[in-house]
Amino acid sequence: MTLETVARATLQALSKGDTETALSYFHPDCIWTIHVDEADLSFAGRIQGLEAIRRRLGDVQSLFEYLVFKPLNVQLNDDTVRVQSEVALRDRETATTFFSKARLIFQMRDGKVFRLDEHHDAAMLGAFMRLVELQRQQGTNDTPEPPSFTDPAYAPAEVARTTLAAGANGDVNGTRSYFAADCVYVIHIDTEVFPFAGRAEGLDAIIARLNTLQELFEYLFYKPGKPQAIGDTVRVRCEVSVRLKTTQDIYTSSMRLVMQIAEGKIVRLDEYHDAPMNEAYKRLADMTSEGHGEGEGNGS
Repeated sequence: MTLETVARATLQALSKGDTETALSYFHPDCIWTIHVDEADLSFAGRIQGLEAIRRRLGDVQSLFEYLVFKPLNVQLNDDTVRVQSEVALRDRETATTFFSKARLIFQMRDGKVFRLDEHHDAAMLGAFMRLVELQRQQGTNDTPEPPSFTDPAYAPAEVARTTLAAGANGDVNGTRSYFAADCVYVIHIDTEVFPFAGRAEGLDAIIARLNTLQELFEYLFYKPGKPQAIGDTVRVRCEVSVRLKTTQDIYTSSMRLVMQIAEGKIVRLDEYHDAPMNEAYKRLADMTSEGHGEGEGNGS
């Protein structure tokens, strides 16, 4: 295996929680340092040896589920491999999701990882851990209650925020109270690519669409940006990653939402995606599905 292959295989095993496979890529005397304040992350810092690495992996897996660990950029220099990765993980107790980028530096010896330095955005990770700790103390990660029409909090930006919070938690029923009875929801994707796209009108049709999306996809992360409100119109850009349940293919992208708000309710929602990326993902999912079908046929 090349050094790059070893680094990628290590990351893949770590992302899947496959401890034994991950350990097989580490040198017996490996040093692994997570450069984060141990006050924020108890298992951070420097460790050495396979048994210490095994314990760390156990600590990580007991607290978090890795949703995405995707190498974006790999650079080789003699026996050193530098990797920038996209990372999304979910706290198992509160279901709160952290999305960021990590920088990993692998130093190799005898075809094994002899040293691994893992760097994160310390401020962002610290803020995430403080949020998780607060939610653990409260014992809840519930969707906020919908704002009252008589409360100043029903301003359009706040309606958008609370709706997106419900969506991020996968709370379809919780989103119902934020839509007007005659709301129009348009997903601007060719219906030949995704049949559930296009225009849905009325609360029942919208809830049915949201349930269909939940049935088809596992939402790995759904990270809204700051809502931008002008009058009764709110625009939000969201980072999203989903896994198609039938093929396990992952789609990661950003989308743009435009909400029209009236009397504290969404009367129109337009959802825009990167059309070429959606089409490419659909082709990949179709190819994966066909491959699974052939495999099943050959085994019969």
